[in-house]
Amino acid sequence: MGTVKKRSGDVDLSAAGFLLSMGYDIPKLEIYYNMPLDFEFLAELCLAPSPLCFGDSDGYVELKTGLGLHVLGEKKGTLIVGYRTMETRFDETFNNWKMSDSAVFFGYRFTF
Repeated sequence: MGTVKKRSGDVDLSAAGFLLSMGYDIPKLEIYYNMPLDFEFLAELCLAPSPLCFGDSDGYVELKTGLGLHVLGEKKGTLIVGYRTMETRFDETFNNWKMSDSAVFFGYRFTF
């Protein structure tokens, strides 16, 4: 849910979509002086077709990929770097306007 401003008009974005998420634990790799590193590959796809979009929106797609490095024992803490891209379409009222954005992100995830 959110609000987007284009020129002087306000556009409301809300959708209920499908989220597909996967993670793959890459077996321990010995890259740095025989020190095993524990990596994880992450991917998510969020999809909301037109029937599941409300307000002024007509479609929503978001794709996120990332690579994580487990830094605490038992995979309790992970450093993550990734890329996210999204695209939103709006209905005829706004001349089928599209908005897209992409970004690189990094962070730290705790698991308990």
